Amino acid sequence: MDEQNGGETSPEGVEAPASTRFTIEKKEIEGKLDFDWDRLRETLVKVKEAYPKHFSIILLPDNGIDYATIVRMMDVSREYEIKAPDGTKKTEWLFPSPVLAWAVK
Repeated sequence: MDEQNGGETSPEGVEAPASTRFTIEKKEIEGKLDFDWDRLRETLVKVKEAYPKHFSIILLPDNGIDYATIVRMMDVSREYEIKAPDGTKKTEWLFPSPVLAWAVK
C-alpha cells in the first residue's frame, strides 16, 4: 500500500480516510498472481481503529479492473472477524458503505 497524501496523521502513520489513497499490490497465491487481499484488510483494520466512526470508503479502480475484482474489493472492505478472549469469533464492520468512482485523467 502506498501514496498517502494530506490529512491528519494518526497512530502508526495511517491518515484520515477522506485523504488516504492505497494501492493494492499483487502477489503470487497458489501459483497465480492475485491482489494481496489480506494486506488490504489489515490496512483497512488499522484505518478503522484510528477512525471508528467512519463507515464509507471510496473505491477508485483502474479502467482495466474487472467486475469480479471490484466486488471482491467491496467484500474485503465491508467487514472482518476478530477473536474474542474466550476464543469465539465476532464480525465487526469496517466500511459497509462503499462508493465506487473512477478518476478522470
